[in-house]
Amino acid sequence: MRIELNARVRTRDGEDVGDVEQVIFDAQERAVLGVVVNTTAFLVGDDVIVPLGDIESASEDGDVITLRLTRDQFDRLERFVAEDYDLAPVGWVPPPGGIAWGVPADAYLWAIPETSPSRPPHVEKGSPVVDRDGDEVGVVEDVEIAADSGRVERFKVKLGGALERLFGAATEVELLPADVEEIADGEVRLARDKDELIEH
Repeated sequence: MRIELNARVRTRDGEDVGDVEQVIFDAQERAVLGVVVNTTAFLVGDDVIVPLGDIESASEDGDVITLRLTRDQFDRLERFVAEDYDLAPVGWVPPPGGIAWGVPADAYLWAIPETSPSRPPHVEKGSPVVDRDGDEVGVVEDVEIAADSGRVERFKVKLGGALERLFGAATEVELLPADVEEIADGEVRLARDKDELIEH
């Protein structure tokens, strides 16, 4: 797969949502982590970060990339904050043969290391899920972990009480990190209330 600077970004449901503006690079691992998508011309909102794992495919010449995400999921991705990144050092040359080999060095960003990195919160199938009011709404059904960072990227929640889950009457919804307010003590607290989840 090849990604070009200014490549059109398209969701899996066929909506054009922006253009690739910059590439996020892990200098320690010497690997591309994702891309910054400029959404201004598409009236989507702020620039967002698309992790590499959310890119499904690219056209042969790299000028259009298709995501694994729907438009709704794209809208809930992490917003890009320039202060969290440094420009690549002057004179640095991107490693040859990578997926973004056609992107100039001045379009690469390096993440600023945290002074005291914390271990990603642990979430597994069956972890309780509560809404923003603290009411239990269900349990985690499935979890997707990013191989490059160990972070939770997406997960499915089975809504409903114990009896509903036992008898197969529970509803499954897929959420993104933006839907989560906090993960602590084996519990997932959402930034939404129960009614919003049902509408989701």
